[in-house]
Amino acid sequence: MPAYTHLQRAQPVRMAHYFLAYLEIYDRDEERFRDTLKRIDQMPLGSGALAGVDFPIDRQMTAKELGFPPL
Repeated sequence: MPAYTHLQRAQPVRMAHYFLAYLEIYDRDEERFRDTLKRIDQMPLGSGALAGVDFPIDRQMTAKELGFPPL
């Protein structure tokens, strides 16, 4: 099968090269999704819209009760 570069035929390659290229794309996407899930797994309670909350809360206990990782 012909491989292309700059919209021109470059050299003949096997179909396996195309399939491996897509496998690398999917692996990279899966890694990005896993990283995104780690980044968003944070408890937002207690941060407040501007300056936090004005009464004492136990963020450690709340995070534990809601199933978030320890702070």
